[in-house]
Amino acid sequence: MTVENGEPLSYHHVENAMRASINWVREYTRQFSEACDAYAEANADYEVGFASTRLRVKAYGYATVDPSTGEEKFFPKPSDDMAKDVAITENKELLRASLVKKAVLDAARQRMLSEREKLEGLRSLMSSYRGIE
Repeated sequence: MTVENGEPLSYHHVENAMRASINWVREYTRQFSEACDAYAEANADYEVGFASTRLRVKAYGYATVDPSTGEEKFFPKPSDDMAKDVAITENKELLRASLVKKAVLDAARQRMLSEREKLEGLRSLMSSYRGIE
């Protein structure tokens, strides 16, 4: 195995790469933890908004205006599907924020796991190092 300039990979190269990788694992773990917290908060906001809207619609009915006629329509006993659709529609910004935080969480998880795999490869290389120079 060689480094960029074609010289053999020394023990010190591997050791330095491991130190750097350990620092990145720590940083990526911190970022992942922050992403977990942010997603949990955003998802909780959406779930609360969704549930309260759905309960309100089921309890009091739903009024809307027909865009083609301008006529107001009232649904005193909306179906479960309609209540769910209204709850999603009225909380779409909270849902969008939750989905974005989930995507950030997934990316942070993948970055952290990739760096951990890299560190494991370096550990394996270090343990099998035989003084190649």
